[in-house]
Formats: sequence, C-alpha cells, structure tokens
Amino acid sequence: MFKNKDFKIATNHLDLCINESEEAVKEIMEIINEIKKSKDFDQKKLDTIIEKLQFQDICAQRLKKVQNFLKEIDKNYKSNNTDLEEFAWENEVIQDDVDDILKSYGL
Repeated sequence: MFKNKDFKIATNHLDLCINESEEAVKEIMEIINEIKKSKDFDQKKLDTIIEKLQFQDICAQRLKKVQNFLKEIDKNYKSNNTDLEEFAWENEVIQDDVDDILKSYGL
C-alpha cells in the first residue's frame, strides 16, 4: 500500500494510538456504569467526566486526518532518500516512558 516504509510505520503508530484510546475509553465507561449503579454517586460530576471523555472522538478524527495526509504524500513520494527515517518512530513507546510521564503529573 505504501511506497515509503516510513509512512507505513508512522500510520501504524496512528492506528495504535486510535485503537488504544478507544479501548481505554470503553473501559472507563464500563467503570462509570458500575459507579452509577452504586447508591452514592454525584450525577453532575459523572456527567462532567463523560463529557470530558469525548476528547477521544475528536482526537481520533484528527489522527485520521494526519493518517490520510501521510497516505496522500506517500502517493506522490518519489525519492529514495532516507531523510524521513528519523521521523518514522520505529521504536515503540515503552511502559517506563508512560510511567515517567504519569509520575511527572503526580499520578
């Protein structure tokens, strides 16, 4: 599908991000539904949480636009130059990196 392997790698990362965020939101929504069943909960706070979770849909739409942009560039990409390799993000994000980011926010 892609002429340039680096565009394929980048779009694969976008797919991973979209899928992982969708899964996380699904899990959060399941937990929220369990909380709603309990006797003590604040509906207003819960509604605020649900509203804030809508970021995932907006984020996914933006990532899809970037992905489509990369696909269009790839269609017209004619160079054998390796100047894009540094932007392909071949290495996956590791859990330690995520943990460090969360720690920096006190989580």
